[in-house]
Amino acid sequence: MKRFYFFAAAIVVAVLVSSCAKTPEEQIEQAGAALGAAEAADAQRYAPDAWSRARESMDRLNAELSAQEEKFRLFRNFKAAETLADEVVAAANQARAEAENKKAQLRAEITKMIADVKGSLQSARNQLSGLTAAAALSTVSLRSKLDEAGRLLDK
Repeated sequence: MKRFYFFAAAIVVAVLVSSCAKTPEEQIEQAGAALGAAEAADAQRYAPDAWSRARESMDRLNAELSAQEEKFRLFRNFKAAETLADEVVAAANQARAEAENKKAQLRAEITKMIADVKGSLQSARNQLSGLTAAAALSTVSLRSKLDEAGRLLDK
C-alpha cells in the first residue's frame, strides 16, 4: 500500500511539474520586435507620447516577468505577461504609425516650402530681366546671387 501512495504521489508531482506555466517567449519576441520597429521609425522623436506609452508597457512587461521568475515554479502564471506583451505590440505599432505619418506630413510641408521658394526665385529673376539697361549694371551681381541661391536650393 505504501508503494501505491508513493507511486500516486510521484505521478501527481510529475503532472504538476509538467503543467507549470511557461514563459510566453513568442509574445515577448514580438513585443521586442515591434518596439524595435518603432524606434527605427524615430518614434521617440516624431511620436513622443506614443513612444512613452510603448516604453512604459515594456517596462511593466519586464517587471511582470521578473516577478513571475522569482516565484516557485509551480506558482508561476504568465497570463498577465501575455496581456502586457500584447499591449506593448499595440502601443509600439501605434508609435511607429504616428511617427511615419508625422514624417510624411513634414516631408510634404518641406516640399511645398521648397516649391514656394523656387517660385519666388523665378519671380525675382523675371523682375530683374524687365529692368532697363542702365539698371542692368547693378542687377548683374543680384542675378548671380539669385542663381547661386537657386543652386543651393536645388541641392
